[in-house]
Amino acid sequence: MAAGMELCVVIHTLGDSFDIAIASSCNIGEVKHLIEKSRGLPCMEQRLFSGSEELEDTQPVQELPVADEGQLELFVMRGPSEEKLHELEECRKNPIKWLASAPSWIYNDRQLMMLAVRFDAEVLAGVSEALKLDHELVLTAVRAQNAKDVLQFTPALCKQFDFIRRAISEDAFALECASEEVKQD
Repeated sequence: MAAGMELCVVIHTLGDSFDIAIASSCNIGEVKHLIEKSRGLPCMEQRLFSGSEELEDTQPVQELPVADEGQLELFVMRGPSEEKLHELEECRKNPIKWLASAPSWIYNDRQLMMLAVRFDAEVLAGVSEALKLDHELVLTAVRAQNAKDVLQFTPALCKQFDFIRRAISEDAFALECASEEVKQD
């Protein structure tokens, strides 16, 4: 396969198949990002296979066997990578210590953040904006921490009447964090 060529990759899942176009110079990690962009399946939850071989993120696509039709066929399974399983185990052992040395991608992983916010509300300062708007994630933190400590990191949610009502049912002090508009309702 010549470098710089565009390649059609057929991705098979348990339910269907779909195509993505990639540069032949891509590595498997880049393919995972394209799958996430196309199907919403987070990279950290993807396990890609060529035949029965699980592929590493750093592996170049050029090294993989291409079918007669000039297509690369890969199979994606959803499930945590070994790295994520390791991080989950570290979180369970000593959450505070783990957070201090956690890699940056952790702060965009909803599953890991659901665990982390139970131990330290300040985790919310580092999460993505999408996770700061995640009602269940923030309510998990409110249940485990002081609402005022939690909601300082999620000002957009403090403007949402439905969210504040749910937060107050967990901790009455959540009302103190509500926007003036919400308080008047």
